[in-house]
Amino acid sequence: MKKYLLFWFIWLGFVSVALANEYRYSYTPKKVYQNQIFPITIATNDTSSKVSQFEFDNWNDTKPLNDKPLIIRNGNEIFYSFYFKAKNSELQIPRIFITTPSQEYMLEPKHIKVAKLNTPSNFCGVIATDFKIKNYQTSKYNDKNY
Repeated sequence: MKKYLLFWFIWLGFVSVALANEYRYSYTPKKVYQNQIFPITIATNDTSSKVSQFEFDNWNDTKPLNDKPLIIRNGNEIFYSFYFKAKNSELQIPRIFITTPSQEYMLEPKHIKVAKLNTPSNFCGVIATDFKIKNYQTSKYNDKNY
């Protein structure tokens, strides 16, 4: 019985170490708007690997806007962010293959709802929480109008 319990605890230790270094989605939005740029963030606890290579499945036309991820280290976690643009009414993040020097991982595709905005005819396409004009340039149209 003691050997069985010892084996069980050793096995749980190996499994917990193996699972601790897995890659996972840290942030995926539930809903985005058409033509919106948004991040997808992948997190891992594996700080030992120096290089992680990300490859996106080629079966659909959804590709990240940046070839290399934005990398943020926070304590013993590393976050990799890729940015996408919601072009169509249907959006599915492709399957992601992650290669490290020691192992390979795969993240399944994610489906994200895309909402269409009902915009007025004079809408310029800019949606922002804060909009400041830092600089401007004017030119003389004619003698009456500037």
